[in-house]
Amino acid sequence: MLGYSPSEIKEACGNNLLNLIYAPDREAFKHAIETGLKLGDKSQTECRLTKKDGSLISVRFIYNMAESGSICFAAEDITNRSADFNSADNLKMIVDELPGGLARISLDDNLSIMMANAAFYDLCGYAASDFSNYLQGGMFNIIDSRDRPKLFKKIAAAQENAPIITEFRVIKKDGKSLWLSMHARKCPAEDGNTELLCVFTDISSLREAYNQAKTDREKARTLAAMATDIIFEYRVQTDELHFTGNKLLDLPVTIPQFSKKLTSSDALCPDSVGKLQSLLSARFQPGKVETEEINIRSLDGAVSRWYNIYAYMIMDGSSSVIIGKLADITERKQEIEALIEASRRDPLTNLYNIPTTKYYIENFLKQLTPSDKRLHAFMVLDIDNFKNFNDILGHAIGDSVLIDISQKINSVFRKSDIIGRVGGDEFVLLVKDFENIEQIKAKAQEVCDKFENIYFGNNYKNLKLSVSIGIALAGKDGNTYSALFEKADIALYKVKTSGKNSYAFYS
Repeated sequence: MLGYSPSEIKEACGNNLLNLIYAPDREAFKHAIETGLKLGDKSQTECRLTKKDGSLISVRFIYNMAESGSICFAAEDITNRSADFNSADNLKMIVDELPGGLARISLDDNLSIMMANAAFYDLCGYAASDFSNYLQGGMFNIIDSRDRPKLFKKIAAAQENAPIITEFRVIKKDGKSLWLSMHARKCPAEDGNTELLCVFTDISSLREAYNQAKTDREKARTLAAMATDIIFEYRVQTDELHFTGNKLLDLPVTIPQFSKKLTSSDALCPDSVGKLQSLLSARFQPGKVETEEINIRSLDGAVSRWYNIYAYMIMDGSSSVIIGKLADITERKQEIEALIEASRRDPLTNLYNIPTTKYYIENFLKQLTPSDKRLHAFMVLDIDNFKNFNDILGHAIGDSVLIDISQKINSVFRKSDIIGRVGGDEFVLLVKDFENIEQIKAKAQEVCDKFENIYFGNNYKNLKLSVSIGIALAGKDGNTYSALFEKADIALYKVKTSGKNSYAFYS
């Protein structure tokens, strides 16, 4: 079948069946074998094999587990049967090779799963057999009941083959809630009904902090795809740069003495100047495109855009000409930066989360030297009796209290100070550059005063808000985050056991 003799085939594949399988099919083949063996009966799967001459053939394997513990295979060449494959077979072969949650779902009352890849089941936390055994074969029962009306309304309103972009919660097998983003299209099924072709993505970690990211990213990608690149031509001998097509911000269409104007241009930051100078002096290899990423500002400084430069040198008679294009990547960079920033923030308060707080504080502490005479205060701030707000007023009010407190903390401290939420009602602050202890005391008292005697609701005036603060000094009480936290927490305990609504230094 493959063109090898029995002795040649072992040597060619290193006596390993997987080495004969076309590389893109190997993971799907292994997964299919493992799944089939778990069922304990004769199973089958399909993949492509590489022949001795390097060509590919399609093969159907029928296999089961022998009593000896080995796997017995029968292989059938089905290359010439490709014309007989129905659409479901083709789709199954494709989706099993792709990452991400992919599924064909019938638009019936149960949202029956017609086909799905392994990543879909991993995402939902259910095995394929779970859907068959006690979920009636569909997604309906795992979708959070609060999100079903919106989801079905969105699907019903969509035209055939029009994109459906939405998000909803599912309840996994372990009881945990998971936010899914769904990109889908309606299309007719072979039985005359309608089905959805879906791509699912887990967006749980970004839901609170980046609620509109799904739509914004889609818009950014669409706009980037529609944008027309800016074409340029640079004549090396005359040192002249010329743009054609779109105008680059408010820069002139033609810039004479370009290399000389680079260093004095207000449109480029120093890093971009260096990259352009390196590009102009590069030794272009035949057939090779040189690339750089630069930032360009408008002449008035009001607009700043990021561009990828793609440049290629050609010979025009005895002259050298660098031609290329500038592709606007501003939206893509902003999207990536927004996602990175969102991952650093606490979703509710927008303060730094625990890992980011610890990272920034540790970095600052490493930069301190014995000659540094200024004081830096590590504070642990805790809301007094916060449990009462949740128990009496409800968690929604409790969350609003946390948001309000976070905003007030930001108003008291500087942008250079490090502020993070490290627990339900606990915050860590590294407040920098005090000249003496009295300044630290004054700042701590200012915080206590700002939160004292704040009431929520006319009927709950007995719920007074106050804070307690424990303080440790960087260097004196420790040089690491964990050491300072331990000392400040001891000081906080002293305040809590002495009446609250105050502050204390570690001693």
